[in-house]
This record gives sequence, structure tokens and C-alpha cells, in this order.
Amino acid sequence: MNKIVFTIIAFFFFCSISAQEDTTKYLFGNMGNSNLYYIWVSLYQSSTKLTGVLSEIKDSSIVISNSVSGKDSLKGKFEFSAIEYKSIDIIKLQEKNGGANAALSGGILGFALGAFLGLIFSQDIFQPKPVGTKLLSGGISGGIAGALIGGMTGSAQIVIPINGNFENFKKNKSKLKNYAIKNY
Repeated sequence: MNKIVFTIIAFFFFCSISAQEDTTKYLFGNMGNSNLYYIWVSLYQSSTKLTGVLSEIKDSSIVISNSVSGKDSLKGKFEFSAIEYKSIDIIKLQEKNGGANAALSGGILGFALGAFLGLIFSQDIFQPKPVGTKLLSGGISGGIAGALIGGMTGSAQIVIPINGNFENFKKNKSKLKNYAIKNY
């Protein structure tokens, strides 16, 4: 009985680790950060917003690409836009597929933990329940909760205020480099 529970938990643990593999590194090579981050740039004293992928951080500007697909980047179907710090009000970043990946991982881990807890803490008040029923009922409720929590945390945006100020840009430059494709 304990071997079955341990095997099920180990299986879901290894499935969640393999689900977190990043495939963008095969499209962009080893150019620093292999994760793609969507970027929304609100321009200073303007209602205009620029969107794309954070490509590079320079001394006093950022470079974004209008392409969000690795296929476009391989074919050369994209444009770069350099934005000076003076023009930037707020930068918002979010990892591409971050919410979906986190929801998948959270659902798998939640299912495994829920199945384990359902097996241990399920009470047979009126009539005994089969082990499979205990595992499945705990796993489903744990999986749903894990997917919801994972999806919410994975889809959170990172907000970096610049306000057209070079000191704010300089202070956040190393943080921004962590999210750029080219972070040298």
C-alpha cells in the first residue's frame, strides 16, 4: 500500500519537473536568458503603449522586438525598437506561457498532494471507501486548487517604474537584464 502511494507521488513529481522544461532555448540558442518575456512599455506623459519581447538593455535605453514567436525570429520577420529612458514611464513584464506552465505544475503537484492527503485523512464514517476513490477524490480537489493557485502566481506581471528618470532606469537596469534575451 505504501509502495503504491510513494510510486504515484514520485511519478507526479517527475512529471511536474519535465513539464517545466523551457523550449525557447532551442529557438534562440544560448543568448543569455532563454525565457521570453512579454513587455508592455507605457510612454512617459503619453497614453501610448508599446508591446513586444524584451530583447536587450543598453546604457540608457531598452530594445524590444515586435515578434513574440521564435519562428518569426528565425525567419527574420521582426523589427526592433529602441526606447530611451526619457520616454519610459512604466515597464510591465510577464513570462511567455508563465501562467500555463505554472498552472500545469501546480495542478500536477496539487493532484499528488491531494491524493496523498485524501488517502491518509479520508474518514470512513458510513461505509468503507475503496483506496482508489480516496486517491481520486483527494487528487482531483488538490489538482484543481493547485492549478488555480499556480495559474494566478504564474500570470503575475512584474512592474518596473522608470518615470522618465535616469536614476530609476540605472537602479533597475540589472533587474531588467535578467528578463532580456541578450543580457550581457
